Amino acid sequence: AKAILKHRLRREIIAAQMTASIVNRLGPTFIMTVSDKTGAEVEDIARAAFLVREAFHLRPLWYALEGLDGLVSAQSQLKAMKQIGKLVESLTLWFLRFDMESLRKGSLADTSKNLGACVRVILENLSTALPPKRRARIEQHITAAQESGLPDHLALILAHLGPLRSSLDICRIAGNDKKQIPTTATIFYHLGEDMHFDWLREQARALSGASFWQAEASDGVLGQLYSTQAAITKRVLGETDKKKDALARLAAWKKKNAETLQQFDALLTDMRRLPQLDLAMLTLAEQRLRQIAG
Repeated sequence: AKAILKHRLRREIIAAQMTASIVNRLGPTFIMTVSDKTGAEVEDIARAAFLVREAFHLRPLWYALEGLDGLVSAQSQLKAMKQIGKLVESLTLWFLRFDMESLRKGSLADTSKNLGACVRVILENLSTALPPKRRARIEQHITAAQESGLPDHLALILAHLGPLRSSLDICRIAGNDKKQIPTTATIFYHLGEDMHFDWLREQARALSGASFWQAEASDGVLGQLYSTQAAITKRVLGETDKKKDALARLAAWKKKNAETLQQFDALLTDMRRLPQLDLAMLTLAEQRLRQIAG
């Protein structure tokens, strides 16, 4: 590594290594897909993907999965690789849409280190931060991965990738304050269930394969749902007693806004009776949530 830094072609060598890593791990269309969705420059996309890779310690996970060649089915390995790829794409898009400053200011190594510390705190508190139904779904994912032949520790990590899609929002709200992270995560994840964010995202993903334009629109709704959930989380934190625990603060905020929340619940009750939502319904639900966020 030291020799490369002194080499007169160090920029070209590092660029080649980064390009190979992105193509090998995320596929040859990753850069083009992200660019089409955001209009971002290739350099910024690569920097965002690097930040995600380092902060979430994905290289050891990739190596561990590759080490299972011949021990588990190729289908199980590919499924796990796709899960990681979806996480990287989702979080890369987040940086390009909401935090370009982190990509262009200071050292990426320092930024990834600070972000990684926040992610570790979230992981350490997931068992208590997630609502019961979400924890039950994760247990199902763990069991399914174990039955496919994956080792217990890899099954656990892969099952946690879903909740970690929200980690950048949680870290941004908490400001990397380790004491604030568990409270922020608990409120964020419980809002996902209590205010139907998780269900609405499932409906949006179900529409994403219908056509190119519908996929693009669904992706936009998905991103906005995460942003709105983060905005409501900030509102709960800002309008409740800091001395109380997370669930008590959430309960107090819901009581204070009971009438508005009841109106939204009535709308979602009607929607849940339908076999599938269309894009207009999803957009309407997201708009109502944005109004609640203020």
